[in-house]
Amino acid sequence: MKQKQKGVFKKEILENLLKGFKATGLTADSTILLLQELAFCTDKNILVSTENQEAAFDTYNRGHEHNSSIFTYFPDSKGENSVPGFEKENTRHQKESMLKTSTGDNVICIGTLTSFKENIISQEYKKHIKKTELSIGLKLDRESLIQFLEDLSYNQVGVVENPSEYNFRGDIVDFFSPFFKNPIRVSFFFDEIESLCVFDPKNQQPAGNLKKIEIKEAKSAQGVNNINLIDHANPSLLFFYETSKGEMALFDKRKTDNISFSFSGFATNQNLSHEDSVGLSVFLKHFNSVYYVSQRKTAPDFLQNFSIQQIYGSIESGFYSKKHGFVVLGENDFFDVYSQSGRWQPRQSKTAIEVTAKNLSRLKNGDLVVHESFGIGLYRGPIEKSFKIGVREGVELEYKNNTTLFVSMEQLGFIHRYVGSGKTPALSVLGSKKWQTEVKKAKESAREVVYEIFSLYSKKTTNRSFSYEKENDLDNVLSSSFSFVETPDQKKAFQDVFEDMNGETPMDRLVSGDVGFGKTEVAIRAIFKAFLSNKVSALLCPTTILADQHFITCRERLSQFGVSISLLSRFKTKREQSETVSLAKQGKIDVLIGTHRLLSKDVEISNLGLLVIDEEHRFGVTHKEKIRSFKNNVDVLTLTATPIPRTLQQALVGLKNLTTIKTPPTSRKPINTYVKYFNWPLVFSHIQKEINRAGQVYFLYNDIKSIPFVVKKIKDRFPKKTIVGASGKMDSKNLENTVLGFFDGFIDVLVCTTIIESGLDVTNANTMIINNAQNFGLAQLYQIRGRVGRGKRQASCLLLIPPKKKLEKDSYNRLRAIEQNTALGSGHVISQKDLEIRGSGSLFGYKQSGHISVVGFEMYCDLLREEVNNKKSLKNKTDQPVLVMNTEIEIPTTYIKKEQIRIDYYYQISKTRKNKDLKRIVKNLEAGFGPLPKETTVLTNTARLRILLTGSLIKKVDAFNNRVVLFFNKPKTNFDLVGFFQSVESFEHKNLVNYKYENNKELGLKIFFETFNFFPSLSLLFSFIKKIKFFL
Repeated sequence: MKQKQKGVFKKEILENLLKGFKATGLTADSTILLLQELAFCTDKNILVSTENQEAAFDTYNRGHEHNSSIFTYFPDSKGENSVPGFEKENTRHQKESMLKTSTGDNVICIGTLTSFKENIISQEYKKHIKKTELSIGLKLDRESLIQFLEDLSYNQVGVVENPSEYNFRGDIVDFFSPFFKNPIRVSFFFDEIESLCVFDPKNQQPAGNLKKIEIKEAKSAQGVNNINLIDHANPSLLFFYETSKGEMALFDKRKTDNISFSFSGFATNQNLSHEDSVGLSVFLKHFNSVYYVSQRKTAPDFLQNFSIQQIYGSIESGFYSKKHGFVVLGENDFFDVYSQSGRWQPRQSKTAIEVTAKNLSRLKNGDLVVHESFGIGLYRGPIEKSFKIGVREGVELEYKNNTTLFVSMEQLGFIHRYVGSGKTPALSVLGSKKWQTEVKKAKESAREVVYEIFSLYSKKTTNRSFSYEKENDLDNVLSSSFSFVETPDQKKAFQDVFEDMNGETPMDRLVSGDVGFGKTEVAIRAIFKAFLSNKVSALLCPTTILADQHFITCRERLSQFGVSISLLSRFKTKREQSETVSLAKQGKIDVLIGTHRLLSKDVEISNLGLLVIDEEHRFGVTHKEKIRSFKNNVDVLTLTATPIPRTLQQALVGLKNLTTIKTPPTSRKPINTYVKYFNWPLVFSHIQKEINRAGQVYFLYNDIKSIPFVVKKIKDRFPKKTIVGASGKMDSKNLENTVLGFFDGFIDVLVCTTIIESGLDVTNANTMIINNAQNFGLAQLYQIRGRVGRGKRQASCLLLIPPKKKLEKDSYNRLRAIEQNTALGSGHVISQKDLEIRGSGSLFGYKQSGHISVVGFEMYCDLLREEVNNKKSLKNKTDQPVLVMNTEIEIPTTYIKKEQIRIDYYYQISKTRKNKDLKRIVKNLEAGFGPLPKETTVLTNTARLRILLTGSLIKKVDAFNNRVVLFFNKPKTNFDLVGFFQSVESFEHKNLVNYKYENNKELGLKIFFETFNFFPSLSLLFSFIKKIKFFL
């Protein structure tokens, strides 16, 4: 039911519009408020037709963000620019529009004339609408709910992941309504609903509890004489909505009378803020009425002195009309809170399965894998094999000469996905000694790496020759001039860096964070502290543009405090470079920023205290060697937007301090991302939309020869705008002028190559168009897309592929991933595989790629971690016992039907090394799939046993339900054998019948237990281990 609220527009204006008058001079946000008020004035549905589908979707997104209950979207079934496999949510949008326009609660449906006139709706649609309500405590049996879902044509599946699917097991029913963001899980206690929750379709984990939900939808019905939405939504009013000269007009074609609003955008034309109360007061006095649009209940304090009428909702930018005497302010105009949340973006569980390159669930038949004992083979998928104790599930690996290896599910921890650093490796030969020889060589290589790292770090553990001033700031002058709200992770990064600099030994810290998460500010705070201590800082960047960007930022933030900053790059003439080198040698520069030019022999930086390195992995091997020698006697702060693999973090634990910034700035918003076929009208449409709000556009066209043609094409369409091309082939001065011109807002559209991938940070540029997007890597696309969305406006990214091009599978998967992963901070997920491939040979700064190619990245990291522990004299508790459980030990297909999820849980259980991690896995299993079956309980308890016995004297356990045998390694000479046997003899347990032992000099000690009901709890063994823990 619609709730009428205070209106901006006079009743007379609304009535005239309903009679057929045309409205002109509207902004995008004023149109949303006008449509809403029109809907409140009529009992008919309002259909709004736009020029094209892109304009329709943009208008819908704005409307949905403002009032999700009354705005719907009705896309074309086959858009001319739509790429097969993308925009899979279109059907859901259509279903929502069909339902809402037929229920009597009139809505505003946005689409095109083409979509409105498609005959795709059954004439009998309204007869098939069904409705029910579910709530905790409701008397309802499971079968009744299942029948309701089947009547709505839901499909029964093994695992519910997509709309209109359902599944039941025991007292649990899962279903996914096409109108909900997440699927629903209903738990019954006999004939009563015990609990309701939404869950994450990716990992089946609960994502939030519910008390009550209403299900209302129509059964899918095919008809011969289908009708279109205009007939279906009757009674309805059809409006046309178009843009012209930067204005938008809403009109229906019955009259020629106009109502001109001549709205101006508040945010784009007024340099006013809540801190400038005097300027704001003067501005607002020009208007008879002042409105404030917000999702908060009260207006902020700085508006309390004005006569404000509040409207509930959310708009991107306020607007005003002096002609009509009113102004509408949006909360986003002052607080950067506007963000378009995706209509169907599911809520994610907090206990998500970790997605890394190590996960086996993404393996496909034929992928390369590494088995730690047998070498490189091909993954051939899950199979079942018969043994004396019954059928066991496992995976099959294929090796050279068509030989195969069966790996049981509980042993999956010994295999991992192969990631190398070069060409495809040869398959290993089963039974050959060659693999062990290669592992030995890789181990020696890892030992060399660790030796060099320790040699470097030993120099850094000596006390520095000076101390930094304890002051981190001057009465908070620097921190208070920071124009963003500091995030918790940023504050932690500041604290970590200051603690390092206040310590006695030189700092070596890596700050990792997603694109635009505020890493540069961490560096600026460190540089300022060095300046307060009369020490010089150097900031080293991999590209000229990034160096120029840092130079501009540092100058803006630090020059007001008397900090002298210089730039050394190819943007500077040889004469300017010589002057800078001379001043650096004389110690007359406080901060020197530059590319690898800083590493040249002629550059001597006097009194250097701090070295900041941005994106170190992007430097070449030669430069890295120079950087390493540079690092020896100074504090080093390294920044990276590329997430470090978890395995590498573990390998270097204690050697390099790591700070991760995971929380995005409050003003950052997810970027709307679209994959489309290339056509010029589509490109012009996106450029027009950005220009209309006085913004700037990146058009990435990675073909240097064609850039002049593209510039001319856009210039012909927008003759009054400044369109400029840029590439790395330009001479330094022209490139610098172009970059600075775009940065300062003098260029409207920048047609460029990938030179913008890192460095260019323009808050007014919020549209990114990427041509031939299928040719880019996943991490590269993510990095490029991160150039937009850095200001208060909603940003968009258009990924274009050649018309009607059939995408290869890998290209499709990359584009689908970038389209779906718009959430802030998803760089750690999205670039994992790209990173490990790129970083595997060069992340250390050593030429180790040959050994990594042989054994794979994951195993090389394991070997490295082992060597680090050896060097640090830590015990390598890696010797795992052999555990033979002569009973069913598995995750049954009746418990988890989906193969990928089942394999992933097997892998997690087999890989876990800590009891707390195992408890989390068990908790996730129970939350997602119900109580553990007996055979899965045996599996998890066996994993717990493995964790307890790793590195202990017990080398093997052979267990039956009525008998358990423990095999012991030979103890050390000082082992207390008498005390050990006294503990064994005093052991008691309710399931213990008898015991005996054998002590053979060659085979070692064996203890035999006669038991009953040993499985599934294994409690007898856990109690015994606790009893003799001191001796193990």
